[in-house]
Amino acid sequence: MNLPTLQVILDHKTIAMTMRSSRLATEHLHRAMNKYGTMAGGNPGTAEAASDR
Repeated sequence: MNLPTLQVILDHKTIAMTMRSSRLATEHLHRAMNKYGTMAGGNPGTAEAASDR
């Protein structure tokens, strides 16, 4: 998801706030994808998973 879209979804007034939030959440999201990615239809690090998006 691109930052401007995320900014709208999160109702942030500035892109800087969205960038700050995205940096804080990145590690947590990677752990969650590694843990649950196969349950959602493939390993998130594979071409198969990327083609499903």
